[in-house]
Amino acid sequence: MSLLKIVNLHKRFGDLYVLRGVNMEVEKGEVVVIIGPSGGGKSTLLKCINMLEPPTEGKIILDGIDLTAKGVDLNKIRQRIGIVFQQFNLFSHLTALENITLPLRIVKKIPKEEAEKIAIKYLKKVGLEEEFASYYPHQLSGGQQQRVAIARALAMNPELMLFDEVTSALDPERVKEVLNVMEELAREGMTMIVVTHEMGFAREVGDRVIFMDGGVIVEEGKPEEIFTSPKHPRTRQFLSMIL
Repeated sequence: MSLLKIVNLHKRFGDLYVLRGVNMEVEKGEVVVIIGPSGGGKSTLLKCINMLEPPTEGKIILDGIDLTAKGVDLNKIRQRIGIVFQQFNLFSHLTALENITLPLRIVKKIPKEEAEKIAIKYLKKVGLEEEFASYYPHQLSGGQQQRVAIARALAMNPELMLFDEVTSALDPERVKEVLNVMEELAREGMTMIVVTHEMGFAREVGDRVIFMDGGVIVEEGKPEEIFTSPKHPRTRQFLSMIL
């Protein structure tokens, strides 16, 4: 059974028509990588999946629940969908530990001591030693901050993880440390949708690659199919410019 099903998804911002009838399904444990030019609707799609942007039209169904239906508790649903953005979105006045425990304590009502144990567990999971728990964001590199952001999302124990260009704001030497964390999550069976320009990651880790442009899915398939023999001229044009 699909964990996520998107049916005829449209999104408009006034006169700007960003998503034009997107249909896709994601199986449990699948890693779907979305590639395409800037402005093609990739980031908006992720925000709609998490209902940070309500769709103009269409349905988003998570494990049988239509998130667009009236009366759905979106706060409860969002606990099941982790999202990590290009910008780290850490609170500058809180330590790494406090950034992770805050949603656990406020949203899940987990006591402080238990929340801190969970936070330490996920800091270690993303390759940060316990000593980093007391560091403030300005004391961390970009890659370390992004790993704290990933740990914060994982600590909520989501069923689906969304990654939106999470390495594009990092120095090249910091990119690999974040991608390594994402690769490990994929190996452990986490269901993931990843918007990225990291084609090596898409080729090696993705179970399926989707090429988006102009608010629609132009082409999708196995990584080797998309990267070695894309069928659509627009996909071929895009890949010829970046590979």
